[in-house]
Amino acid sequence: MKKLVFVFLLFLIGCRQIDVKAVPTVTPTSFTSPTKTSVPTLTPTSIPTSVPPSTPSLTPAVVTYVVQPGDTLWEIAYRFGVTVESLALTNNISDPNLIYPGQVLIIKGDKAGVEPTAPIPDLLKGKEIIVVIHTQRTYAFEDGILHKTFIVSTGVAEHPTVIGKFRIQVKLDFDDMTDNKTYYLPNVPWVMYFGNDDVSWHEGYSLHGTYWHHNFGVPMSHGCVNLSIPDAEWLYNWSGPLPTGGETDSTKANPGTIVLIIP
Repeated sequence: MKKLVFVFLLFLIGCRQIDVKAVPTVTPTSFTSPTKTSVPTLTPTSIPTSVPPSTPSLTPAVVTYVVQPGDTLWEIAYRFGVTVESLALTNNISDPNLIYPGQVLIIKGDKAGVEPTAPIPDLLKGKEIIVVIHTQRTYAFEDGILHKTFIVSTGVAEHPTVIGKFRIQVKLDFDDMTDNKTYYLPNVPWVMYFGNDDVSWHEGYSLHGTYWHHNFGVPMSHGCVNLSIPDAEWLYNWSGPLPTGGETDSTKANPGTIVLIIP
């Protein structure tokens, strides 16, 4: 019986042809490796080395001082932070006791260049000009506030600048100045004549621009207050009477500024 079943199976196999479809061979798609983009090597930017500014060599400051009545060389030296010996040596003074009013002293030293302290104004309302003889400075105040400081030249010992409180009386854009003997200065700019009840402005005291010297800080004038031309122009236009061109007189409506001159 088993033989019959086996024969029958062989018969079936021989009668049917099994069509087995061939499985196609899959050809893998070639994979191209991506080309790596080369990363550029970063060269760091060199940071410039900062060069510290060179320190200038220190030169002792130099100022001048006009000796006032009652001054002593010891007091002046103490005021400017220098020694009596150095002050005497700088000014060729053999006897420290022998100094005189109007004498111009040269003061050298690290503390000498410190700007002098401004004076306290008399007026807390309005404009005021204060001239300090011994420091050769002029100050412009308004409502008690300092607006400008100028280095000036006041009168020499033979022709001192007057001391006191004055008012600008007349302004002239330009004026000729002379003593009819030793000097004639044409077209002096920005002239501000001042005076009071005792000293008439006709006596010629004024603040004005100066073109014949630049030695400000040292007494140079015949009694006037010499300023540089730019400084004089600023003071001329700032102070009263406010200029109207050519000549301007002080009036009740346009009064002149107070000028206080102290030793």
